[in-house]
Amino acid sequence: MNIYIKLFCFLTFLSNTPCRSQNIDTGQIEYEISMPRTNGKLFENSVLVFNDSISIFTYRKVGLNELENSISKSDEGNVSIKTKKEDEFGSAIYRNFNTREIIFRKVTSKFYNAKLVEDNWVSFDWRIKDEFKKINNYNCQKAIGKFRGRKYTAWFSEELPLKYGPWKLYGLPGLILEAFDEKKEFTAKVKKIVVPMKFENDELIKPNNGEKLTIKEFAEFQKNIPNLMMNKIKTKMPRGMKFTFKKPKTNFIELKFEWEEEIKED
Repeated sequence: MNIYIKLFCFLTFLSNTPCRSQNIDTGQIEYEISMPRTNGKLFENSVLVFNDSISIFTYRKVGLNELENSISKSDEGNVSIKTKKEDEFGSAIYRNFNTREIIFRKVTSKFYNAKLVEDNWVSFDWRIKDEFKKINNYNCQKAIGKFRGRKYTAWFSEELPLKYGPWKLYGLPGLILEAFDEKKEFTAKVKKIVVPMKFENDELIKPNNGEKLTIKEFAEFQKNIPNLMMNKIKTKMPRGMKFTFKKPKTNFIELKFEWEEEIKED
């Protein structure tokens, strides 16, 4: 009986909106996202552009947000330095479904050069659920998946038959319009959908500006960021002055990589 009730509810849900499934070759999707932080939440604008085989998701690019550097000093004399994590190229995730190539450019801070990383093509093990809702007047369905130490909930719409999504999320039978991890440290929600859309071919060129690293080298760099930050800050302080440093806190979106999981399982 429960199966028939669920089927009836689903068909009723679909009947409220005309089917808008369409063949889409190009488009641009704007999202509002938040990335894991050590304090508070910062919402940022981001853009996904795509054709029938390539997608590029860009955020922390000059012009998308109004972010500023700041230096503050507490009553106890502690100095806090916050640096904006953006530049003229931005952080970007390039994915080519024909060649199964994924390259990402990561803007970390003004302390380091941007990193250009050849990533592993990791498939999401999505579990599609019998839960539905509307987002921007599109019928959406829920899916759950795990990726590099976090469990994600994604809402996708088959009315937009695209395998793309925000950040590195992908692989569902429809565009991901909303997503978040269990702690909601990463969130993404669609703001604007333009499909189809004409744009210049150079908008889909893979990132090529940054220090080249393998994904394992990037993972090691990420682990060492607290020590690297402390050393960088020390070099910028006036000579002869004494400072007490607290190890910077970190909170990365990718907590554990696939080879680390493999080692643990062995």
